[in-house]
Amino acid sequence: MLYSGMKKQGFTLIEMLIYIAVLTLATSAAVVTLISLRTVLERNRVERQLTDAATSILERFVREVRGAKGVGISGGLLQLNQTPTTTSFYLSGSDVKVRTQVGGSVLSDYPLDPPSVVVSNLSFTEYTGTSTSSAVRISFTLSVTGSRASTTKMFGTTAVARGSYE
Repeated sequence: MLYSGMKKQGFTLIEMLIYIAVLTLATSAAVVTLISLRTVLERNRVERQLTDAATSILERFVREVRGAKGVGISGGLLQLNQTPTTTSFYLSGSDVKVRTQVGGSVLSDYPLDPPSVVVSNLSFTEYTGTSTSSAVRISFTLSVTGSRASTTKMFGTTAVARGSYE
């Protein structure tokens, strides 16, 4: 029995349905935002991996070419004479590798790119100006595939063999 002085406690059915609808919309918006954020973060991670790998390869290439006294290109192989060592760049599977030799002995032979990066279309072009100077252009394509994003880009640069005009 209700007396006129007693207050009704609880929510009506309509109030509960409105509350549930608003809560569902807010939760759905949060989930969609988090999924989008995860996709953007994955895309950024993939781009960063690609850029880091390209920077590593290009910096090593430029440093080695600048110190070279002579340049030799045979197909996809670049050989740099840096007396007494010879440094070679080449594509092995999906990796750019660099090999350093003294005489016939291999001092080091390792990939310049991380395992998650695929390298393709590696090419070298030699440009000779005068009888004592030469430059080398390197170009290649890098690909990285993540769980939610993948990207492929072409990279290249040219370096002058400074030792060639000493």
